[in-house]
Amino acid sequence: MLKGKWMHTYVESGPDDKWEIQYQGQVLDYEGPTSWRYYPLVLVQLYSFINGSPTYQQLIVVDEHTRFYDTNEDMIEAYTVDN
Repeated sequence: MLKGKWMHTYVESGPDDKWEIQYQGQVLDYEGPTSWRYYPLVLVQLYSFINGSPTYQQLIVVDEHTRFYDTNEDMIEAYTVDN
């Protein structure tokens, strides 16, 4: 179950095509694949990288560039390791 999990999405960025965190947030809802859409979606409460406050909610496609964490602390630890 993804609802309630914390997450990062990653994108290729920079001159060396390094993978960097694009979004960070907590999953509010999950919708699995359907007969007309083969990929799952999550509704996420996004949070600021600057001060950690909630910013806005967004639908995000779950793919190989999405990582999920059980706790906010796990997500923060992954951020500090990646940056």
